[in-house]
Amino acid sequence: ASSTLTNACTRALCSQTWPCYLLPHLCLQIQPDNVKALHRRGLARKSLGRLHEALEDLRMAKAKLGVSQQLDAEM
Repeated sequence: ASSTLTNACTRALCSQTWPCYLLPHLCLQIQPDNVKALHRRGLARKSLGRLHEALEDLRMAKAKLGVSQQLDAEM
């Protein structure tokens, strides 16, 4: 089941539409500490103009991951 979730999270970044937001969101319902899903949901929210929520997701991902130049650049 975990690899299925990871695959779903990976596919979520393929387009800049609602599925791009929904799949990481669903992953986070099951695995709230999934850094990859937080990161991807943050990027999806950013692309949807939901900047405050995007920043929250990216900050949470950074807090769990630690130092990340990529996350710093996206915030």
